[in-house]
Amino acid sequence: MSTLPATRAPLLAALPYWVSLLTLPLAAFAAYMGGWWVLLLPAFAWLLFDILDLVGGLDQSNPDLTRPMRRCSGTGF
Repeated sequence: MSTLPATRAPLLAALPYWVSLLTLPLAAFAAYMGGWWVLLLPAFAWLLFDILDLVGGLDQSNPDLTRPMRRCSGTGF
């Protein structure tokens, strides 16, 4: 897998989150068309986000895996 460069533009880094907003118009279109068009929505969700995950690569900038993890303690943990 490829890694993301640390100097990547913030807008480009947020692109996968903005693409998720396309599901609402797609759901409205599928409801309007009816029939087999309704299957377009799960196909869009599964395939597009898998493709974005492959294209985006692995972001290894956070967390730092060389440092040991600190255990959470206190109430609620």
